[in-house]
Amino acid sequence: MKSLAALPPRMHGRSSLSTLAASSFLEGSKLKHFEALDEAAKQVDRSGLPVTLCRINKNPTSPPDASSVRLLLIRHGEAEHNVFSDNFKGEGESSFHPDCPIDPFLTEKGLSQAKALIPQTSALVPQPSLILTSPLKRATQTALAAFPDGRSFMCSHLLTEGSNGVREDMISDGESLSKFFPSVDYSAYNEDCDIAAEHAITPNSDLVFSKRKLMVRSDDFLRQIQGLKDEHRVIGVATHSQWLQSFCNFSLNFEDASESLEWFGTGELRVVDVEFRHK
Repeated sequence: MKSLAALPPRMHGRSSLSTLAASSFLEGSKLKHFEALDEAAKQVDRSGLPVTLCRINKNPTSPPDASSVRLLLIRHGEAEHNVFSDNFKGEGESSFHPDCPIDPFLTEKGLSQAKALIPQTSALVPQPSLILTSPLKRATQTALAAFPDGRSFMCSHLLTEGSNGVREDMISDGESLSKFFPSVDYSAYNEDCDIAAEHAITPNSDLVFSKRKLMVRSDDFLRQIQGLKDEHRVIGVATHSQWLQSFCNFSLNFEDASESLEWFGTGELRVVDVEFRHK
């Protein structure tokens, strides 16, 4: 692998694995999404992206190094739209069908998956001082269930994948969400997020178009984390599978690039130590 300093600007934070290498970890639609992200990375200006070196930490029993922040990356548990998709018999994609639930909650199974993370999250040393969550209800439920003793929960619009007509990804406003989740801070979300723009549909857009928007979000989130690292050394992050694919494979740079390719399962937690390096 090339040294970080040798990587061209748009490759900062991007593993050097090719689509061919990715195909040994991914298949079907998951590989298709990776290929679209790979193309999007060529089209997005990433010259200001922080340079990182990341590692999966399988035994997080001591604080991260002074130059690092520890991210507790979680994919939400099974939600109502996952069940709808599994049982869908109609034409086209289930996500665009009028019966597909908008911003769905977790199923009982999904809530159990989130609660099953408690032995892992309670054993973390140190505990997270901040837990950031996607505004979508399934991610917020997962964060609250996985960290029952969490003291600071905050919603970030940067943790969404964007909907462009996908019903399960249509976000709700902060006032409505705060009624369901009063312990979550929605103040920044209310200031930063334009609900109408988020729900807008771009006609004739392709998968690469949506991945460019997704990559901008995951890159911006990394910049946000860099700004928070002096105050918060351990941060929980509850979000979605495709967002995690963009963040881990393209925004971050893993010491062992193969660690970033494995698709997150529902209700899965990975502990990642992110070292910020000078360019």
